Amino acid sequence: MNLAAIFFGLRRGWRVLSVGATVPKYRIFVLDDQGHILLPDVIEATDDDWAKSIARSFAHGHDVELWFGDKKIATIKQDEYSSGEKAE
Repeated sequence: MNLAAIFFGLRRGWRVLSVGATVPKYRIFVLDDQGHILLPDVIEATDDDWAKSIARSFAHGHDVELWFGDKKIATIKQDEYSSGEKAE
């Protein structure tokens, strides 16, 4: 990644970690209308709040669950995404 991309990313809210630091991995599950998993994904985020904001970007027309290990962090409802409300 070049310096211009890093600078642009920082302006968009990216976080810089020290060299060698590990970033926690969260699991995202995009759900269908019956609550079945349509799309599983893994994201990296430094904390729960950042992971929730990333998970919200997956909530276009579907509910999304965010997990860290065996702990459910949030459920983002599709109607919450469109109205700007926060996840649980």
